[in-house]
Amino acid sequence: MFADPCADALRDFISGRHATITTKAATKHLKKPRGKNKALQEAEAGVQNLVSVAYEVRTNESRWLGQPVAIASTEVVASPRYISPTITPVLLNPIKQDIKPSSILGDLSKLEALRKIMDSKDFMKKNDAFHQVRPIPLSTHKLMVKADLLSCMLQLRLRSHIEGRVLGNQREHWCLEWAQKNLSVVAAYMVYFNHVMMDIRCLDDSDCLLANPNNDCFVVVSAQTSPLFGCYLHFDNNRGVWIRSGSATGEGGFGKRLGTHEKRAKADRNDDDSRFYRLFPHSDSVRANSRATDGIFEYLTPFIAEYFTMDAASRTDFSNSGLFLYTNEEKRRISSVNFSGKIGEKKYMQMIAYLFELGYDLAISPKRNVSKSPGFEGCGLRAVQEEEDVLE
Repeated sequence: MFADPCADALRDFISGRHATITTKAATKHLKKPRGKNKALQEAEAGVQNLVSVAYEVRTNESRWLGQPVAIASTEVVASPRYISPTITPVLLNPIKQDIKPSSILGDLSKLEALRKIMDSKDFMKKNDAFHQVRPIPLSTHKLMVKADLLSCMLQLRLRSHIEGRVLGNQREHWCLEWAQKNLSVVAAYMVYFNHVMMDIRCLDDSDCLLANPNNDCFVVVSAQTSPLFGCYLHFDNNRGVWIRSGSATGEGGFGKRLGTHEKRAKADRNDDDSRFYRLFPHSDSVRANSRATDGIFEYLTPFIAEYFTMDAASRTDFSNSGLFLYTNEEKRRISSVNFSGKIGEKKYMQMIAYLFELGYDLAISPKRNVSKSPGFEGCGLRAVQEEEDVLE
């Protein structure tokens, strides 16, 4: 990605982020050889050029963005040579991104935690490229870059999600701040388990980022997997698109939750005007004759996006060989939340399920996503328009 921009744009990027190189003039010793491949070859060989230095400072805060900065919109303003972002105000309090997807995927101990916590029964198809001997080959390095890009895309989509689905007085809620800094884990997970489109560099905010389930990387909810807990997805086989994410952490796991969906879809009434059941009623429902539907419930196939067993909830803290970041204050808040039927470590399981539900929701095309839920309902979040079901 850093081999694509012109040299002048890279000089701006570096001077805005580098600790000591703070002006464009100070970058004059850095060159960008003609030809994209040559610049990459030099960078990979350890030569300091504009591409390698821009890559090194990619995660540093920009001096041009102003403070404080968290999730910013990017109203672009064209200039003769490059596009410069105009930053607008903050929705969440500033958070330092302490972990990146690439750092998880490049750490064998974290990969092991990913497997033990998020795929303890070995149901999911993994990308074994990350387990190859070190040093990491270029092909694996590109996947790590892809995961970092995916994390950035999810962060940007989170801003739109908050503006469109979360009540104004809840947009700086602590659970959203916790989700924001842990979306990097979701991005690493998605790439590790091949749940992402082959090339996301060419996709925009209206596109779906998730791979088609025909690649066999998604596991169908079955009799064997229905007792599990976690995040699930609905795929519309008629249109060939993902339309919804959800979470299941209550007694009975995926099976009971999906059974509730079917029961609601079969009902002749939709008293709370849930958009999901309005657009996809069951063929047994009189509502299936409506011209306002997008299809019928039977067109939908439920897939597992992420799962875990109950005992995995106690092994999630990043500082304790886990994956997720918690401050002491966040731990206190999680422990004090009244999640129905959950105590102790089960509350962390609920938070992780909410996190993945949000991450996969953000990855679905907004044009096809039938959900209007803000997520984290158990933490007190309420939708801007209360038309989504809030069953637990």
